[in-house]
Amino acid sequence: MRKAFAFLFFLSIFISCSKSEGTLTPNIPETPRAVEQGIQSFSITNKEITSKRSTDLAAKEFIPAYVFVSIETSEGSTVLGRQKIDVVEQGGDFVTEEIKLDPGAYKLTEFIVVDSDDTVISLVPKANSALSQFSGTSLPYNFTVKEADSNNTPIENIEAAGFSWVEFGYEEDDLIFSVAEEFFTLTVDDSESITTKIISLKSLTGSTYQIDWGDGTIEEYVSNQSEVTENQEITHKYEQNGIYGIKIIGAIKVLTNVILKSVSEDDYYTNLVSVDLNNLTMLKEFGAYGGQLSSIDITQNNLLEVIWLGHHKISSIDVTKNTKLKAMHFNDNELTSLDVSQNLELETLLVGNNLLSNLDVTNNTKLNTLIAYGNALTQIDISSNLELEQLGLHLNDLSALDVTNNVKLVYLNIGSNNISEIDFLNNVSLVFLELYDNQISTIDVSNSPELFSLFVKDNLIDEIDLSNNLKLESLSIQNNNLSDLNLSNNTLISLLHIGLNQFTESKLDQIISGVYDNTVINSITGGNIDFQYNPGTELIDQTTVDKVNELRESYGWLVNNNLYP
Repeated sequence: MRKAFAFLFFLSIFISCSKSEGTLTPNIPETPRAVEQGIQSFSITNKEITSKRSTDLAAKEFIPAYVFVSIETSEGSTVLGRQKIDVVEQGGDFVTEEIKLDPGAYKLTEFIVVDSDDTVISLVPKANSALSQFSGTSLPYNFTVKEADSNNTPIENIEAAGFSWVEFGYEEDDLIFSVAEEFFTLTVDDSESITTKIISLKSLTGSTYQIDWGDGTIEEYVSNQSEVTENQEITHKYEQNGIYGIKIIGAIKVLTNVILKSVSEDDYYTNLVSVDLNNLTMLKEFGAYGGQLSSIDITQNNLLEVIWLGHHKISSIDVTKNTKLKAMHFNDNELTSLDVSQNLELETLLVGNNLLSNLDVTNNTKLNTLIAYGNALTQIDISSNLELEQLGLHLNDLSALDVTNNVKLVYLNIGSNNISEIDFLNNVSLVFLELYDNQISTIDVSNSPELFSLFVKDNLIDEIDLSNNLKLESLSIQNNNLSDLNLSNNTLISLLHIGLNQFTESKLDQIISGVYDNTVINSITGGNIDFQYNPGTELIDQTTVDKVNELRESYGWLVNNNLYP
C-alpha cells in the first residue's frame, strides 16, 4: 500500500512539470526566403558641346548601338567590367537593356556609348576631368537597386567628337573617337602690308586644334587649359600679299581665350577684317589689335569677360548681353554710342579716340579704370564710381568735372578741355594729375601728399602751393601767370618746366639753385629743366649759369630743350 502511494505521488509531480514546460518539438533549421534581384537600366542623354558642321559628320548619323558599362559595389568590388550592353530605342529615346543586380548600393564607374562601327559617340566624364563640369552625372555616379524593383536612371553623356580619352578622365583605349571638323574663321587682309600673325588659344579641356592659315599651311596646336596663366603661341607670316581666312578647327565650343596679335615691328597690327564668334559659347576673352573690323557680334558670347579690339573701324557694338564683361578695350575706333548700363561687373573701360558725345557709367559701380580721351564728351557723371583709380578724359569738351566722390583716384588726366575750376580736396591718393590746356586759375593740391607728377601747363594759374607735396618729382607748369614758386619742400624734382611765366632773374636764380642743390644731394641724373621765355631768362646770374651747365654736363640733364621755339 505504501509503495503504491509513493508511485502515484511521483507520477503526479512528473505530469505537473511536463505541463508547465510545454510541448517539446525537434530543432529543425528554417529554409531562408529567396532574395529577388532588382532591374536597372540607363537612359542616354547626349549633351552636345561641339556642333556637327563638317561634311564627314553630316554624311553619317551616329546612332547608339551599345554601351560599355563598368559598375562597382559601394565598397569598391567590381560587378561589371566594361560589360557590353545593347541599346534600344524607345519613343525616340535610347535606353540600355536591363541589368539584373542584387539589392544594394552601387557606383557607375564607366559609361561609353558606341555605334555599330565601334566609333565612340559619347561618354560620361569622370569627376575632376576637364569635361566633368558639363555633366550632371560625373563618374563615379551612385545608384541604388531595390529588391524586386525596376529602375531607370537618366545619364548625361558628353559627345565625344573632337575630344580624347584623357579629356573625359579615362585611360587610352583602342576605341576610336569621331572626328570634329567644327571651325571658325578669322579673315585678315594682308593685301597692302604683310604682318606677323600670332594666335594664342586656351580651352576648358586643353584640346588639340588645327590651324589652317589659308595659304596651304596647316599646323597642329595644343591649347593650354583656361586656368593656366601662360599662353602658348603659334606664329605665321604670309609670303605673298592677299586676303586670307585663318580656320581654327576642333572643339571650338570649349575655347575660352582666342587672341590674334602681331609684333612690334608691325606696330602690332593684325589686319583683321572679319570674325564670327557666335559658336564660341564658352569664350571668356577675345582680342585682336589693329585692323579693319567695322562690326562684330558678341551677343551670343554670354560668358565673355574681356574683349580688346583697339584700332579698328567699329562704329557700334552691342554689349548689353555680355553681363559678365570686366574689361572692354575699344580705343581708336569710330564708336558713336556705347551702352554699358547692363555691364555691372565692368572694371576697365577703354574707349579713347572715338566719336562719343555721351557716356553713361552710373551703373558701373565696380569701374576701376575709365579712359575716354579724344571724344566729344561735354559732361560725364562719375559720382557713383567709387572704385575709380584711373580716369583719362583729356581731349574732350568738358566744362566741369566733379571728382569729390572719387577718393581712390590715383591717375587723373583732364587736359585739353574747357574746365575753369575743380576741387581735389578729397583726392588724397592722387599720384598723377594732368590739367594742361584748360582755363584753370586756381588749384589746391594740398590734400594730395602722394602726388608724383603735376602737369598744369597752358592755364591761368598765378599762384600755387606745393609745400605738402613732398613726393613731387615732375612739374610742368609753363605758360601760366606765375611770378613766384616755392619748391623748398620738393627736393626730388627731376622734371621742371616753368617757361612762359613771369619769373624775374632773381626768382629764377633761386628756383634753379634749389634744383641744383637737391640734384647734388640726391644724385638725381637724367633730369629735365626748361625756364625759357620768362622776363628774367636771359638775365640770370653767372653762378646760376654755371649750375645749369653742371646739371647738363655732370648729371645728364636736358636744359631749355626748345619746348617753345
